[in-house]
Amino acid sequence: MLIPCECGCGEQMEPFDKQDRPRRFKKNHDKRGKHLSEETRMRMRENHHQLKGESHQFYGKHHSEETRKKISLSSRGKNIGKNNHFYGKHHSEETRERISQSRLGKYIGENNHNHSKNLSYERRKNMMERRLLQIFPTSDTSIEIKLQNILKHNDIRFEKHKPIFGQPDIFVEPNICIFADGDYWHNRPNQKERDLLVNQTLIEAGYKVFRFWEHEINNNIEMCFSIITQHIGIEI
Repeated sequence: MLIPCECGCGEQMEPFDKQDRPRRFKKNHDKRGKHLSEETRMRMRENHHQLKGESHQFYGKHHSEETRKKISLSSRGKNIGKNNHFYGKHHSEETRERISQSRLGKYIGENNHNHSKNLSYERRKNMMERRLLQIFPTSDTSIEIKLQNILKHNDIRFEKHKPIFGQPDIFVEPNICIFADGDYWHNRPNQKERDLLVNQTLIEAGYKVFRFWEHEINNNIEMCFSIITQHIGIEI
């Protein structure tokens, strides 16, 4: 559907432009009903471009040193040098210390809401219990899923991410803790120390701990499954 141009020329046009904006005038028509000539359109295009070379109003002229300093200061901000309300003033030693601490964090020293407070046993216990209910990562890894699938296929019931120390990836009653360790992350020094601590803590609490590497699960999952079944008393 076409609409007439409002300039009164009688020509038809599309009601919307390419950006879906409503149109009133046809291209190269103005509000006064005059058609712009090619010369006028050329002059308008030239006015949109910045003058260059000898046509530029500052051609051959240079700013003084003082003017360049003013331009430099204004481009960096108004409150510089003597214009700054802190010009000539210095922070006290105490203020500098507070600023230093605030950059390290909002809750340092006496500002910490736990400063000089001893958390009760019940409070610490509740915090540890809530942490055990958090699952990291939030979704099962591919190697965890492979172990889960072979257990499901053989009708072995298990629990994922049991909320005990170390949060085993798979737990089989009564005391089997199974971990699926990625070849990269669990080979890092800090993670190795953490894994040893988890193993020791669970074993001392009466659990049996089994860790399988990523490459073991991917290349020989039957071997991993055989080790598990030997300790839960199931013959496959």
